[in-house]
Amino acid sequence: GMTLTGQGELWVAAMYDHQIHRYNLEGLPIGPPINACRFPRHLALSPSSNQVVISCSSNRSLRWRSPVTGELLQIAGVGENPRTLAISHDGRYVATADFDSSTVSVIDTVNGRRRINEVPGADRIVGVAFHPHRLRIYATSWNNQRLLVLEPRATEPPRLD
Repeated sequence: GMTLTGQGELWVAAMYDHQIHRYNLEGLPIGPPINACRFPRHLALSPSSNQVVISCSSNRSLRWRSPVTGELLQIAGVGENPRTLAISHDGRYVATADFDSSTVSVIDTVNGRRRINEVPGADRIVGVAFHPHRLRIYATSWNNQRLLVLEPRATEPPRLD
């Protein structure tokens, strides 16, 4: 995974080195690598450009880092072997495709709640994306090639605990 920061740096996950490498837009290295976590897989820049979110495949976690200093800002637990991550357009929610547990984890960045959602019919979830205008998550299932849609029930408010 990789992402561009607002400071013009390209952050690249070196999964098997357990590091994030930073490059300028000409492709030249910037500073020493960041020791991210075990098996960093995917990176995304928050809509406000003030945080880079990293999925850590071996740690069952997400890590938030400063795009300016690389400093660790926050850690949150998710399902087993998180692969792809997505951030809602308003930045409030972060979701992960949890490959080995066939779940989708959702973190509410405002109140810190998280929910690991079992997904009926899923067999190794690998991709995840947010609908641009409402709380709806799309996920892809690796072994059975299914597109799955997750959203709160109409009779209850969005619940993340």
